[in-house]
Amino acid sequence: MVTDGRVKELRRLLGLGRTLVDSARMAEMSEKTARKYRDDGLPSQQKTARTYRTRSDPFEDVWDDVQQRLELEPRLKAKTLFEWLQESQPDQFPDSTRRTFERRTQLIE
Repeated sequence: MVTDGRVKELRRLLGLGRTLVDSARMAEMSEKTARKYRDDGLPSQQKTARTYRTRSDPFEDVWDDVQQRLELEPRLKAKTLFEWLQESQPDQFPDSTRRTFERRTQLIE
């Protein structure tokens, strides 16, 4: 992974008059990568925020119920709510989805 520091080092070496091949080698990147970053911005400036989901939300159908429950009892912990979900809808939410549920409830608090 190319960091901003590596690109800055590449540009410094190029500014000293070194060739692209030598500068790339000294900055520990391939010549093709060095060519890409020679004229473009830094890697951190090129990243764009992802606006799509990588997988479907397993809690989409029940999220309104969870929010209502949290409004009625705001001191409930995510683990307790998840256990309530598992009891009310058996076999729909395996234990492996608990951490996802905890992250999602953190956004509400």
